[in-house]
This record gives sequence, structure tokens and C-alpha cells, in this order.
Amino acid sequence: MELLKVKPLKLGELESSKKTRPNSLVGVDLLRHLFVLAVIFQHMSSQSRYSDAVNGQLAHWSPLVDGAVAGFFLLSGYFFRPGMTRQSFAARAKRLLIPYVAFSLVYTAVLGSMGKMRFQHGIVNILDGAGVGPQLYFLPYLLLIWTCWGLIIDRVPEQRRKLATATTLLVVFLVYLVLPTRGSTGPDPHLLPLYALAFVWGFYRRAYAGELISNVAIGIAIVSLFAIPWQARVWDLPLVLLLTEVSIRGSALLNHGGRLPGSGGIYLLHTPVLNYALSTFVLMAGIGGFENAMITLVLTYVVALLMTLTAIRVAPYIRPFLLE
Repeated sequence: MELLKVKPLKLGELESSKKTRPNSLVGVDLLRHLFVLAVIFQHMSSQSRYSDAVNGQLAHWSPLVDGAVAGFFLLSGYFFRPGMTRQSFAARAKRLLIPYVAFSLVYTAVLGSMGKMRFQHGIVNILDGAGVGPQLYFLPYLLLIWTCWGLIIDRVPEQRRKLATATTLLVVFLVYLVLPTRGSTGPDPHLLPLYALAFVWGFYRRAYAGELISNVAIGIAIVSLFAIPWQARVWDLPLVLLLTEVSIRGSALLNHGGRLPGSGGIYLLHTPVLNYALSTFVLMAGIGGFENAMITLVLTYVVALLMTLTAIRVAPYIRPFLLE
């Protein structure tokens, strides 16, 4: 979505500005690109392209980047503003559901032509929220969480919103702890509390981090979550929180008023067809194994970025539907 250019903000201004979406958070844009690289890495595993040994290596390192999708939910919550209306809901639903359905149908058609999916299975995946392509569930899940949080926070008087937000964070965190999941990413409905927790934390971080007590609470939360030894999956959350803090505060130091587009389009375009084509091209160049996977990862990122930047330059009206 096209944003107005504004002068670079200092850190204090970043924390206190609540009426407009800041355009100087280049550190946050860098973090988005880091997250999308992590998501691509999670999707590099393939039984048809790589040996069991290579897939084993990918599976070994993948848990280190499991929190990337939760990070996208957190950043979405950071830019959330109370005051949901029918118009804002319609705009959000249009922006999220159109690419969700469109990309799912395209992937269904391509995979169907390759004999890897039946059309009816693609329709079922679209309707149940999983989407076709392991990354697309983010879109309906984000719409669900955005809507639920909007309905909750809009009904709380402004003077009580901070307490309501803190209470919600505690409740969804406890729910997440008691729901078993294999990791911190994927369309498993049991992960909805984690995604909601990240989203609401982003809202809290944006709305109240200018206050000393809130800064202390943020620090305590990060340290405490790292200290939980009995659930390794919980460590994904404080890592995302820590990276977000660095990116937001680093934005003030970078003093850059522009933006770094492309992460949204890369997220939608990167898999599964593009990965397959590029890995085959690299294999034809005589490079296989784990090296093939890593080179394909970089090429997938670069090609999807170029496709995104070209698309939004040639047809700017589709920019919102590429999550830009």
C-alpha cells in the first residue's frame, strides 16, 4: 500500500506517534526480509529433490527459524489501530482474502497439471484455511485474529485498554503453553494462541512502550521466556521479541526515511513451484545436495523480490494484494 513520505523520526517520536503509520522504520522492513528468508528455508525440504541426508540437515536447522511466521503476526499487530468499522474490515478482508484465494487457485492448477494435486483437494484446503502452498494460511489466520482483537479492544474504554491488553497476553500465553504443537509454525489451529499472542504483543509494544514500566515489562518478558527450559518451542517467541526490539530501535539509528518493499510479494511467490524450478536449474549446473538447497534459497529470494518489485512498478494497483 502506498504510504506518504515523512521525515525520519527519532526514537521517542517513533514511540509516541500513534495516529500515523511511521514511514521511517527501515529496520522493521529489514526484519521482514529476514523473516521471509527464514520462511523460505523452512520450505526447502523436498523428498523429490533432495536425499534423506539433505532433508535431515534442513530439518535439523529449521527449528532455529520456526518463529518467523509469529514474527509477521507481531509486526502486523504493531501497526494495528483500534477503531474497526465495516469499511476497514471490508478493506482488510479484500486485501488478505483475494491473494489467499488467487494464489491458492494458481498453485492448485499448477500442481494439478503436474499430477500432484486434485482440484477438489485444493478447494478443501482453501475452505479450511490451510491454503494451497504451506505459507498461505497466514492470510486467513491474520484476518481472524485482526478481527477478533478489533472487536475486543474497541469495546474497552481507552483508560482500561492497557490492562485489557496485558490480561489478554497472559491468557493466550497460558493457552498456548497447554496446547501441544510440534513447533511454532504452520496451519495447525493449536498455534492460533501463539499467533494471537504475537499480534497482541505487537499492539502492546506500539501503544505503550514509551512508558518506563512497559519497557521494563518487555525486558522481563523476553528474559523470562528464554528462561523456560521445559518447552524449547517457547524460545521462538522471545527471539522474535528481541529481534523486533532491535529492529525498531535500530531504525532510529539508521535515520532512514524510505522503505524497503518486497517482503510481502516474496512471501506469496516463493513456493512451491518457484523453488522446484530453481532447484532443478541449479541441479542442471551440476550442484546438488545441501549446496543446491542453499543456492536455491538465495535464488528464490532474489527472483521473487525482482518479480515483486517489477509487478508493483508496472501495476501499482496490485501492490496491496502483494501485501506491500
